[in-house]
Amino acid sequence: MSRKRRNGNTEPERLDPKSAPSESGEPGTAPLLDVQGLNCSIGDVQILSRVSFHLQRGEIIGLIGPNGSGKSTLLKCMLGFLSSRSGSIRVLGDSLDELSHRRRAERISYVAQDGPGDLSFSALEVVEMGSYRGIGRGVRSSDDDRALAEKALDYVGLRHIRHRHFNHLSGGERQLVLFARLLMQNTPVLLLDEPTSNLDIGHENTLLEMVEELTREGRGAVIAIHNLNLAAEYCSRLILLDRGRIVSQGEPSEVLTREHIESAYSTRVMIGRNKSSGAPSVHPVRNYPQGGRKRFHIIGGAGSGINITRLLIRRGIQFSAGIAHRLDSDAELWNSLDIPLVEIEPFSEIDDESFSRAKALCREADYTVLCSFPVGRGNLRNLELASHASRLIIMDDYIPETEPTLRKPENFAERRSTVSHGSAASGWSGVRSFHDPRGEALFRKLKKDAVIMNYSRLSRFLDSQDDGGFL
Repeated sequence: MSRKRRNGNTEPERLDPKSAPSESGEPGTAPLLDVQGLNCSIGDVQILSRVSFHLQRGEIIGLIGPNGSGKSTLLKCMLGFLSSRSGSIRVLGDSLDELSHRRRAERISYVAQDGPGDLSFSALEVVEMGSYRGIGRGVRSSDDDRALAEKALDYVGLRHIRHRHFNHLSGGERQLVLFARLLMQNTPVLLLDEPTSNLDIGHENTLLEMVEELTREGRGAVIAIHNLNLAAEYCSRLILLDRGRIVSQGEPSEVLTREHIESAYSTRVMIGRNKSSGAPSVHPVRNYPQGGRKRFHIIGGAGSGINITRLLIRRGIQFSAGIAHRLDSDAELWNSLDIPLVEIEPFSEIDDESFSRAKALCREADYTVLCSFPVGRGNLRNLELASHASRLIIMDDYIPETEPTLRKPENFAERRSTVSHGSAASGWSGVRSFHDPRGEALFRKLKKDAVIMNYSRLSRFLDSQDDGGFL
């Protein structure tokens, strides 16, 4: 029977993939795919070297890696497209080389990276081609096949374009039509090469959700994918390829580390975590020229330093941080980025040894940024720490843009005079509280020799590389 997907579209009827037998007639007794010691060359160029992994039912394996790392070649080897290879590839327990083309088509379906260049058929007819392995060459599709093809198009949300010429469809529509054809083929193993490359963000997630649904039914999928964040969200395991070799394989959190990604992709990244799903997230860091840039120290807490951290990372500026409490969101980010950090136990007060180490970092820095956070007994000494800054910047994102630009020394002096006569909490726009009365006195002293900036002003300051214009 057909059934409804979460988006309301009808899913086509399909056979139970668990019933797909091996040549030995024993269903479900072996991994769907088992690749051992695979080597592949094209001409004199070695493309893959000693690649080994297996695919179980219910799994989505993501193949990741830079361009030219061997992802597409690996998929083509598993299809039997490339003969210049050595090693073992078994599909449901049987050697790929011993399977006829028809038997392979009963077990493995494939969506190519680019798709067919020119198909003079309607979208519906292209989907019907997925039933070829069941009806044979030169045999007309049955009414049942056509009904299943229409349901497959309905499932991917494209029933309304079923009679349109395939060549007249957009790149994203073509990709979804080819995925519907994969549904018609009804195989236990799905191989997809960059299936989301032409899709918008909504259709990216929809297609990968459909792959998830198929694997929950007992299938397995191997997907070559460039979007590392999508791979982290939807893949059970990842295989990171670099120059034809497996650098790392395992759960997304084990593979998507800063060391692995920076080594394979030769680019700087930040590794975070998706707060809604818990999956790791990868963010590239822009490489700014280091030149004569200064060193910073961040005093934060309770998430107040996250945006400043990301700003400095994007600018390629070196910095240290602390004092922070372990498990604090700022501390977790700084640890994930390997930032020099002074850290203490959760809910504890700042001890002398930690204060001394942080003071040394603060004095080494050209600028210290004091973020906006609540002050209590546990972090009170962070205000004292700020007093040891060579030049102190106090963050306040509620400064109106009509304030003096601070680009001239006299404007800075005017601003410093203005804030030094404000209330103790006004430097943080009244949104931060002092849970320890000593905090007000410490903060009043700090404001006398500090520049108060909002995020946009700090960003412009970093871009200007002009010390005298601000401090």
